[in-house]
Amino acid sequence: MNMNGKQRVTMKDIAQHTGYSINTVSQVLRGIYPSGPTCDKVLAAAKELGYIGNSIASSMRLGSTKTIAIIQSDISNPYFGRLIRNFVNILSERGYTATIYNTDNVLSHERAAVISAIRQNVDGILFGPDDIHSGESVEFLYNSRIPFVVFANDVSNPNISSVRIDEVKGGFLATRHLISQGCRNIVMATAPKGILSAQLRLEGYRQALEKSSLPYRNANILSVPSVFASQGGHRRAWKEVCAQLAQLPFDGIVAFSDQVALKLLQGLREQGFERIAIDQIPIVGFDNILEAFPLPLPLSSIGCAGEDIAHASPRLLLEMIEKGEDFAPQKLVLDVKVYKRQ
Repeated sequence: MNMNGKQRVTMKDIAQHTGYSINTVSQVLRGIYPSGPTCDKVLAAAKELGYIGNSIASSMRLGSTKTIAIIQSDISNPYFGRLIRNFVNILSERGYTATIYNTDNVLSHERAAVISAIRQNVDGILFGPDDIHSGESVEFLYNSRIPFVVFANDVSNPNISSVRIDEVKGGFLATRHLISQGCRNIVMATAPKGILSAQLRLEGYRQALEKSSLPYRNANILSVPSVFASQGGHRRAWKEVCAQLAQLPFDGIVAFSDQVALKLLQGLREQGFERIAIDQIPIVGFDNILEAFPLPLPLSSIGCAGEDIAHASPRLLLEMIEKGEDFAPQKLVLDVKVYKRQ
């Protein structure tokens, strides 16, 4: 019963309203009745009466719910928020509805999201896992045989499809960009150990220094905490990282992400850093979020050079769903470039 106390509109109601049989109404609403006056009359009546089909019954009949689950560790991150919005729009164009789960980098939340998605009988899953904790969830999904694609990340299992950027090349290009600006003592602000993308970007940083005959200094490698956690411990950790950075004789920064770059600039300002003007520090981040959120900062960033994760991930998942057992697993590594801002 709806909020007005009336029963939900059924195909029987449409049949009574139009004078056609329930079977005819059913065929029209399922799209298998020849087009013509009968179709027009039934569809007009369905719209007038406010008919909404039963998706559960439809999915049982068709073997598809036309629903995709999107599971991500932190949708408050502007990069992932924009990515997920694009996922939803692309899936909608293909006739799919998206269900979004946020796990907050908590293993129990991630496990619950995976189980919920499977119970909802979704047709597939776009999964953005947390590197450190997600191995169990990835293997559970793989063993469930539900179609899924890991996005903005990768896993070691060669049978699991994934989409990510060329992280090593990104780290290399970011560092080379700063070197081309005259930087010779470049700090790498990287994510904690266990994050695959951080390890690969650090390798690109190392390769760029080596190619330019510049030394790799352990003191220049700073491990930063989560950008979005708000607990007191994280705030203190950020304060300590920024204080450590302020004491280094750096002349450029490669940041794990644009959010990390902005957090470092904020922290240096709070430290009263004066050796280099905040708006003049040569810095390169990742994710190119300033394309959508322009700020008056000289923050260059690594982003996709061609097809991006937002388009490649749903494309790959829908191909997997359509081909079924004929689909061969793919690991897409997308090309990157520096988006320069002065």
